[in-house]
This record gives sequence, C-alpha cells and structure tokens, in this order.
Amino acid sequence: MRLHDAIRSTVDRVTASRAQQRRLPPSAGSKLKIPRHRPRPFDQVTADFLEDGLCAYGYITGGARGEVFAARRGLDGEDVAVKIVDRTGCAPDDFAREVHAQRRMRAALAESGDLRVPDIHDAWTVNVRGRSFGVLVMERVACTVHEMLFYHHADPRLMRSIVGTLKDVVERLQHASAVHGDLHTGNVGFDEQGRVFLMDHEYSLCESQRASDFAGVDVLCMWRHSLVPGSTYTSLNIGLLENDFPGSALLEAAFGQPRPMSGSSDIGVHDIDQRVLFDALRRIRGVQRRTVRFPPPLRDLHDLRR
Repeated sequence: MRLHDAIRSTVDRVTASRAQQRRLPPSAGSKLKIPRHRPRPFDQVTADFLEDGLCAYGYITGGARGEVFAARRGLDGEDVAVKIVDRTGCAPDDFAREVHAQRRMRAALAESGDLRVPDIHDAWTVNVRGRSFGVLVMERVACTVHEMLFYHHADPRLMRSIVGTLKDVVERLQHASAVHGDLHTGNVGFDEQGRVFLMDHEYSLCESQRASDFAGVDVLCMWRHSLVPGSTYTSLNIGLLENDFPGSALLEAAFGQPRPMSGSSDIGVHDIDQRVLFDALRRIRGVQRRTVRFPPPLRDLHDLRR
C-alpha cells in the first residue's frame, strides 16, 4: 500500500471511530480506543476545561501528565486538538515553557519543507477542583504514524515508506540543530496531503549550540518505543532493523559496547539502560531552562495567548 493510500484509509477509520464516539452517551468517554488509563468523559472535559464554544467529542491519546482530545467549535466549526496538562507538582513555568517550546520549534522547522509543527490557536490555565491544569488548543493532524501502523502494520511496502519518513524526520531535525526529545510514532503525524507533523514538545530543544549534543536522543527514543510488547511495535522494530533506521552513540552506550542488530529482533526492553535515556532527557531539560527565554508576557501563566 502506498503512503497516501494508507493515510486516506487510516483517516477514514479514525473518522468513523470518532463519529461512533459522538453517538455514545456524553459521559461515556472513549470506549472504542482503550488507552492505558481511563480518559475523562467528553462532557466533563467540555464543562471543566473548554471555552469559546469548544466541545470535546473524541479521545486521541494520553500519557502520565496529560490527555489529548478531538474538539470542535460549534456544530460545523473547525476540528482542533485540545491538550490538557496536569500541572500538579510541576514547576510554575513548565506549561508556559512547553507552549513557548512548541512555538519555537514551529519557527525553527518552518524552512524544512514537509516537516511541520501544529499551530497553536490558544492556550490558558484553569483550576478544577483545587488542581491546576494547562489547556492547549492547536491544529489537529489527520492521523498519527501509530494509528497507521495499528491498522496496517503487516504491510511491508508501507513499513518501508514509514521508516523512510522517520529517517527523514531525524535528518531534518539534525539539520535544523533541533531535538524533539520524545520521538515516537504517536508524536509523528500526517495531514491529508501527506505532510509530516511533530507533536508534543515538552522536551524539545532548538536554537541552541547544545542541541547537537543530544542528536542521538531522538534515535534512541524511537528504538525504545519499538521495543514495547505488542504486534504493532514488533512490526515497527523489525521495520526499523530491516530498513536501516540509524543507530546512535547513546544506544551503544546503553549496551556498554557496540552490538549488532539482527532481523530476529532479539533486543529486549531490558537491554536498554533507561537511566541513559532519562539522564539525557534531564540534561535536555536543564539546557532548555538555561537557553529558552520567555518574552515578558509568557512569564505570566494567565497570559499565554500572545
């Protein structure tokens, strides 16, 4: 299957899934795509976090600190993605820093052809039942590479195209002296024209002389992501191996010595010392804190919209 055909097929399936979600009772949340944790009900998301006529109708993804929902302005308005970040226990400026990092990465990659970053439409903070949250409203991609692999991971021709895209992403990031910091298939997406988008820029770093020091982190993140149990990830791991996705100095450091990778996918999650990765991410955050400077309005968490 060609890449554009796979994009159209995945978009059709995701759209059908979201349409079925809209027919569920408002408090049902997502019962079609089971995340690692139970998502917030859509009506609760709309009531607690959204404004300006936005209405959440679909669950996209979620992690330890945040969830991303599909939302729409009015009945026939624009579809957007809404990211809700729990700021409990975080530094006061972490959310503002993430917003600013995404804007900086978008600017840094503006000349990189088809590699893009979703445009931020709006951002604000809100207190809900004594907890502080950041809300980020942004351009929504048509589908992610993870969704595409979920439906089409057994197609070797498509896998070659996807790995080629991931290799191109790494090369373009390195050419721009930028680091994503959490590169995996859920954070790489396509629009319906086939243009590539990078999402989730909590750890991203650009416009810094130190960015080149962490160039291997994005490669290591992708390898580590491919070692998660499950047929989709196994197919990705084999695809990375068979289609020459680059290794990295950090990967060798994790093994303690260079180690050949075979098509039998004999690398286990336990083989990668996660301390190597997490230490690198901590150092990225340290560099980011020293090099990312906010314009004065962004220092105020109640004024993120400038």
